Amino acid sequence: MGTQFRIDRIRLETSRGDVSYDFAGPLTVFTGPVGTGKSTLLELIKFGLGGKALLSPVAQQNVSGVELSVTLESERFSLARKLPSGDSVQVHDLLTLDYVGSYSTDVSKRETSISSFIMKYLGLPTDVRASSQRRSATSTPSPITFNDVYNQLYVDQPEIDRSIAHHSEPYREPKRRTTFELLFGLTDPELLRLREQAQLANQELRSAVHDEERISEFLANARMGTAEETEREERDLRQSLRDHQAILARLRAEVDPEDMETDLARDLLISRRARLDEANEHLRHINESIESRESLLAGLRQDAKRLNRLRDATSRLADIEFVVCPRCSQSLRNREVPPGACPVCVQDDLPSTSSPDNVGNNPDSYELRQLESQTNETLHLLESARTERAEVEEQVRALALRVDKLSREVDERTRELISPRLQAFADASSEIARAETRLAALNEAFRVWDSFRDVEARTSQAEENRLAIEANIARLVETLAQRRDTFLAELSDDYQRMVLALGIPSVREAWINDRNYLPVVDGKPFDSISTGGIRTALIVAYWVTLLATTLRETEVSHPSFLILDSPRKSIGAGEELAVNLYRQLDTIAEVYRDTAQIIVADNNISGDRAPRWQEFSFDYDNPSIPTISHPGPASVETLESIVAREEKDRRDR
Repeated sequence: MGTQFRIDRIRLETSRGDVSYDFAGPLTVFTGPVGTGKSTLLELIKFGLGGKALLSPVAQQNVSGVELSVTLESERFSLARKLPSGDSVQVHDLLTLDYVGSYSTDVSKRETSISSFIMKYLGLPTDVRASSQRRSATSTPSPITFNDVYNQLYVDQPEIDRSIAHHSEPYREPKRRTTFELLFGLTDPELLRLREQAQLANQELRSAVHDEERISEFLANARMGTAEETEREERDLRQSLRDHQAILARLRAEVDPEDMETDLARDLLISRRARLDEANEHLRHINESIESRESLLAGLRQDAKRLNRLRDATSRLADIEFVVCPRCSQSLRNREVPPGACPVCVQDDLPSTSSPDNVGNNPDSYELRQLESQTNETLHLLESARTERAEVEEQVRALALRVDKLSREVDERTRELISPRLQAFADASSEIARAETRLAALNEAFRVWDSFRDVEARTSQAEENRLAIEANIARLVETLAQRRDTFLAELSDDYQRMVLALGIPSVREAWINDRNYLPVVDGKPFDSISTGGIRTALIVAYWVTLLATTLRETEVSHPSFLILDSPRKSIGAGEELAVNLYRQLDTIAEVYRDTAQIIVADNNISGDRAPRWQEFSFDYDNPSIPTISHPGPASVETLESIVAREEKDRRDR
């Protein structure tokens, strides 16, 4: 009989008051012309369940909240969500009146999402993923959420003549198939988890094989031998290294003379070289000191010249009597000037610098004396440094001569011992260098071979894991095979009967594909049919068949719920197809009135209205959200136009 899922009530908070609809009975129909808000009401239900809704601008601007009363099996809850985005749903228990909690609309939040909340109360697993059954799949398996389940329950207006649960979108297709299998008992959570593990194991195996091939290619291009050949070469090189190191040690022992005079000369040479180095370092410091003091002396002499020019200018101007201000040219003759004050600035006048008695009282004279003292001191230090430099330079020359003499003496004493062995020294040193270089290269080769062995082990382990998982999958698939074959055969028969009952023209035979669970019509996929009316009828027949099968079967988890938006689309208002469709819906409502819920939005209903149908009729004066004034037929924006605009915006970005 499927699981019990029902929308009992919807309440909308709008800018001009609340609007509510109570759903009674098994079949509810929204009727009215295009643009009266039928699809908007259905999208607001989807929004209230935590989904992403396609809403007209009028609804987005005027509806501030949605509250749904829902039945989930034996429980009843209130779900409230705010517009425009509303990233959480507030849940209350309608039986106990308790506040249950706030649940995120983000499905990645897993146990704290509204999706997991609804799935749990419908008895559906919340931790399974949709895995591609192709070994070449590279994507990460996607979790199955209530949004995927709802795609099997709500056939929206843009898709009712195009696809079945968006099957034409490749990234959604694995989730559609997995959701179908889960809802109709063609799989179980353990099998889904194994398939997820199998997809990850295949990805790991491909990665390991790729790494193995890459390293193998590197080894081939580098012309490296096998691992055994590399190990044998390393052993030979290490033995050769030890042998030539022994030869070099023997040669050094042979050329080391046991001569006290030679040892003394060598020690003196080492000592004199050390003293020569110290003397050169001392000389470098002295030269740096002289350069610094010469620079300081030049600066002092420049400052003295500047002060002398200033004093000369002051003495020339001191005896000049100004009769006008040198700044503003006003007369200074009639101004009272205090005794001893400057007639220009009226400050205390300085003593005349031209008078010998006043030279010592001038600030400039004091500064000149300071500069002269610093100059004399710098000259003295500079002279001392130059004298010291000459002495050290002489010391360096003497030490250099002594070092040169001692070097020649040591060379003369050891030449007879070293010269005959020079070639042997060179050969042994060359072999040691060659062995060390090759060993370094072999170390890199060993690192590559270690990586290759690790990747080989990883590849082997990944292959074992994949085979073990596939064996378990095969076991479970075999267990479910009879149930699967029987169910799909019965579903195909049901679909054929539904197609005949609706009177879809030009169709002789129809069944359900046992791999993708989509309709096949006269041997061809249903979506290869170009006639819009026939394709729409085939899609509607599919969903009504699934609902009827759900209500009849006892071992399914599919909710006994269906929403169809605009089934007349592309069929035509006066066609017999529409009459037959409502006849089938009425039959389901009559037989399963206590367990089924069907909601249909359509322009109008043909034929007699059954008393068990609940109808909400809308028009432009009385739209689905009556608190919002209708802007008129010319301003109507359908869901299809909204979808087309959003797709265009995505392409433009």
